[in-house]
Amino acid sequence: MNLKELTLNPTIDTDTIRAVLKAAGANLEHEYALSVVDYFFGSDDKCVIVIAGRRWGKTFMNACIVLLHVLTTPNARVWIVAPHHSQVNECFTYLRTFLHNLRMSHRYTATPFDKIVLGNVVEGGGRIEGRVTSNRTALRGSGLTLVVDDEAAYSEDAEHFWSDLFPATADRGGRILITSTDVEGSWIDQAQKALGAKLFRFPTWTNPFIPREEIERARKALPAIVFEREYAAKRVRSSDAAFPHMPIV
Repeated sequence: MNLKELTLNPTIDTDTIRAVLKAAGANLEHEYALSVVDYFFGSDDKCVIVIAGRRWGKTFMNACIVLLHVLTTPNARVWIVAPHHSQVNECFTYLRTFLHNLRMSHRYTATPFDKIVLGNVVEGGGRIEGRVTSNRTALRGSGLTLVVDDEAAYSEDAEHFWSDLFPATADRGGRILITSTDVEGSWIDQAQKALGAKLFRFPTWTNPFIPREEIERARKALPAIVFEREYAAKRVRSSDAAFPHMPIV
């Protein structure tokens, strides 16, 4: 496979997506995650949103999309953003494995932020950087071709998105991928309506690698409202709880 040729044609078909991900060592059995990958590269939507249950595979999917984006976008500049550094780093762990398996020249540094600078395997190289939403100063940027806002509903508010990340995609027509579990009153609803974004919603059990007995164990052990939110990926309200004065944990 000639990876360099991919940057000559930013539209990438399903067969090529599977071939690249297989060569990168990505597991191709998570068909729901791959359906989002297919949609992302088969459309020109400004923003795509994925709401999914815990351990569904959002980070795996994010890494697949970032990898394919840098392979099909000359001089790609990507930010992976999350509330906490550990969440950002998890995506970089996938990416480093993918790049190693593809034998793609790259340089990784961990301070002050996770960063991968690609070699000349793809046109113009490319750069992938991590950010945390609590550090607003570091979110002021420009020229981004892709922003991945992971666990976005758990950021303090929408200000990081509308004031920092969204404008940073303007000059290059960059795209946005928002992924999260659901939270009552989240700003993501507003973003979906304002941007006309495609919304996917997947419960945890659509991840084929989660044993069914673990889902049933959680269903029996957790308050229904917690299970609905964290596993079923459903919109729930605190007022639906049996004891609405008690915090949802």
